Amino acid sequence: MTGVKAVTAATAATAATNAPTRTTVLEVLGLRLTPGPGQIVTPDEFLADGGLGVTVMESAAAPPPGERAGANGRAGRRANEAARPAAAQPPGQPPDQRWVMRITQEPPRAGLNAAAVAESILRSYPGAPVQRHAGAVGGHAATELRGVPGAEGLTRIALVEANGRVYRIVSRDDARGKGPAAPAGAPADGLLEFCEPAGDLEALGLPEDATRRPDAAREAREAPTGRDALPGGADWPREKFLQTPWTANANGNGYASAGPSYFGAGYHQGLNNAYRSNDYYALDFGFENAAEILPNGPGTVLYAGWAGGGWSPYGRVVIVDMGDGYWSLAAHLARIDVAAGDAVTDATVIGLAGGSGNFRDGLWSCHLHNALYKDATLDRSAGGIYGGQSVRPRAVRFFRNGGGAYDSIQAGQTLSW
Repeated sequence: MTGVKAVTAATAATAATNAPTRTTVLEVLGLRLTPGPGQIVTPDEFLADGGLGVTVMESAAAPPPGERAGANGRAGRRANEAARPAAAQPPGQPPDQRWVMRITQEPPRAGLNAAAVAESILRSYPGAPVQRHAGAVGGHAATELRGVPGAEGLTRIALVEANGRVYRIVSRDDARGKGPAAPAGAPADGLLEFCEPAGDLEALGLPEDATRRPDAAREAREAPTGRDALPGGADWPREKFLQTPWTANANGNGYASAGPSYFGAGYHQGLNNAYRSNDYYALDFGFENAAEILPNGPGTVLYAGWAGGGWSPYGRVVIVDMGDGYWSLAAHLARIDVAAGDAVTDATVIGLAGGSGNFRDGLWSCHLHNALYKDATLDRSAGGIYGGQSVRPRAVRFFRNGGGAYDSIQAGQTLSW
């Protein structure tokens, strides 16, 4: 990646003077790198299920298009009486940066090697035009995959074996003339250096859910799912139940507004793109910290945890299969209260609103990114949705004062629980 270069141990120590946590992460990873002009290495970046990593971010000349962003008459909904401070910035407003490259260490497991990880990734994207190449990074052989689906478009993944570990290097796939981020060779070749790891994961003080290892049940569920992509977007069928996904105590009064990001704004792109998330009809709702979040309707949890790979800006996510090919996504959560395979009702609290993204809390201001999909595909290993259609919410039920329904949702519209 441009602007990221190999450095000596002395230079790395000097660059880390004001960022001891970042240096510790790099030492544990066994990496040496330094950001170029306008770039930073974010501290305490980590991969769910026991892996560890860092993200290189670069400043933008202007903010990138982004997300601008209980007791209730239905049995089982829990009330949260605690007073909560309001968000300090518009819901979902991103930092004035974009990610350049993510370097993560694969969670240790039996039989781990770069070829096995590459095969697993390829199986996760049936039908996607992923290309496999041999390359090298930092003097080590690498397996490179190009054209891998991600939330914002195609990504490139280089898998490297070094220090007895497997590293995954994810970058934007700009090799097709769409930008300068990806050179002709492997994305990180000549730009970083592998060294002897020092320290351990325990010293970093990461959140408990960041270091949880995958369980056998989850690994058994990682077969790809989904159907062929369909043309255009879709409307939610009015006869199928759909509700506003928060409790009566959200924001202290049970109300939330749609926006500022609205249909087609910022990261809300894609109607029927085969190899990225189709979030055109996604909505952002701003919340005070720790507002309780409900599913959009009854169904079965397909995925609950940190989103990874090209989807990591979504943070903690819960994906619910609502039947008939319709799925819902709740993203940027501060906490998750359900697990994959759980049956949920319209009254189940699935988690708390937050601002998580890129494997840490606080990347975004506190809000809910809520999206609906039809006949999409799920990468269960990363919690990423791609293909299918973006679905426009219709006949959205609410329950204040006896209830009713919003036939459609306008930008800035205030909605009730």
